[in-house]
Amino acid sequence: MTNTATAATSATPRSSSARVEPASIIISPIMATPPAGYAYQAKQGDIARIEGLGYTDGVMVRKFDTPSYLTPGDAPYVEYELDIQEGDSVVEVRSLPTLRVYEGRDARYAVQLGNSKPQVFSIHAGDFTAEWRWNVLRGYASRSITIPNACKGKQKFRIYYLDPGIVLQEVLVFSN
Repeated sequence: MTNTATAATSATPRSSSARVEPASIIISPIMATPPAGYAYQAKQGDIARIEGLGYTDGVMVRKFDTPSYLTPGDAPYVEYELDIQEGDSVVEVRSLPTLRVYEGRDARYAVQLGNSKPQVFSIHAGDFTAEWRWNVLRGYASRSITIPNACKGKQKFRIYYLDPGIVLQEVLVFSN
């Protein structure tokens, strides 16, 4: 098995990948069938899976004129159920390497594992910077969270779309 972890983490992905709607996730190979659907909330715009957008099907909020959100609890989100096992150490979110859609706004999302406080990430890299070039070459922007030791078993994992233009590609769970 090749190590697909980014330079930011020395962990390796758990087992092999399997498709999960609306994006893909590294999960146990025992799971042959993806779970039925996903939960989402959208106060403005619709969350949609766009076939063929990116290197997997992309998941995004449709209508680029949706507002930006300061509070994750107000933003549209997708929710997954992750089975966090002993030794799992990192959850990585991969999205298309898009720039901000509107001048003066960002390209942010927040992630929440279980009942933890949501963590906010920006994927906007300055035009033609080293980070921007690397994201474009590999086909995704990546942000990761460390899994707390107390967070084991089935956990809800939410990704809140704080700004328009975020296109989710994959959620990966890494073991050390």
